[in-house]
Amino acid sequence: MADFTETAAEAVDPGRIVRLEAQDGTVCELPANAAALSGLVRNMLDPEDADDDSEDEDASIIPLPNVSSAALEQVAAFCRHHVEDVMDPIERPIKNTDIRQCTKEWYADFTETLWEVT
Repeated sequence: MADFTETAAEAVDPGRIVRLEAQDGTVCELPANAAALSGLVRNMLDPEDADDDSEDEDASIIPLPNVSSAALEQVAAFCRHHVEDVMDPIERPIKNTDIRQCTKEWYADFTETLWEVT
């Protein structure tokens, strides 16, 4: 989930809930505008589901068979935060090897937690 396009995510109804299913069957719920930060998920969103008030939750689950539940949890946390507090662009060339000098504190902390998942 790496294609972060804020304008595309903004076009999605933030009140809509998207269900993402990891390879082990774990389901993670996200607001659609957060989930749409991923190009893969955005392309899989069915615009007709946005108007569907049915109770069939299985119909709105997006399977991600190559994503572990641990990775999905991290991606979901990032996307939820990113829609509320957009990450500032990191200047290039990078002038400092300390990530805390290059980005906001939450994003620096998040980067450190990624090492625990991998």
